[in-house]
Amino acid sequence: MRLIRLALPLALMTLPAACHLFPPEPDAEALAPVATETVRGEITYRARIALVPGSTATVTLNDVSRMDAPATRIATDEIAISGQQVPIPFALAYDPAGLAPNGTYTVRATITGPDGDLFWTTDTAYPVTPGDGDTLLGTLILVPAATPAPEPEPEAEPESEPEPAPPLPALTGEEWVIEDIDGGGIIDFSRATILFGEDGRVSGLASCNNFMGQYTLDGDTIAFTPLALTRKMCIAEALMNQEQKVTRILSAVEKIAFAEDGALVLSTAEGETLTARR
Repeated sequence: MRLIRLALPLALMTLPAACHLFPPEPDAEALAPVATETVRGEITYRARIALVPGSTATVTLNDVSRMDAPATRIATDEIAISGQQVPIPFALAYDPAGLAPNGTYTVRATITGPDGDLFWTTDTAYPVTPGDGDTLLGTLILVPAATPAPEPEPEAEPESEPEPAPPLPALTGEEWVIEDIDGGGIIDFSRATILFGEDGRVSGLASCNNFMGQYTLDGDTIAFTPLALTRKMCIAEALMNQEQKVTRILSAVEKIAFAEDGALVLSTAEGETLTARR
């Protein structure tokens, strides 16, 4: 009888220790991975214009259910442009469990330049239905963004009435035809032009390809944003070299002047020039 009485307490003492050796199984719901769905597609635009290195493509999935409130961003895919061209693929992963089944969700895409200026944007709503599994949207078409020209700074009141300056030809309006590139003329039968818009946009023909961009003018100081070019092949290497020189000088131009005969002279800080006439 004594042995039985001693054995029973000993068994009770070892029971808690045995429980620690076999911990309870974790909750199955806690171990379950978060279910995600993915929206895939690609973005492009119809114009034959090369993307500027340093630009950024941004694709977002947004909740636009409330008409009286801004859209809520759910997922974002941000792609740095280092040399690739359109079409650009994207993938948006999101958790559908947190979204309302009767909500309204759309995908939007933009391309901004190195300085953050909006170049391209979607103008069509691309709907997505959460809970339907992965979505293949296909190709999203972007259109040029209407970027307003910067407002000119107010001019300071002169202390005395200056003498009237001689009339200068208007910069905007008709296109200017480049007739000299840094004192070396241009290739016979080739053509390079510049057209300044009143809205702050600039475009033209570099020799083989068309270019477009923006400019700001302050007195005799002018500056251009990075120029976007089409991607045609030049028929001759000399023509390609001329085009590269035109775009290089134009991108670095800082001063604008008009010669006595009405010619437009654009010059860089290093003294390189482009001379054009109408």
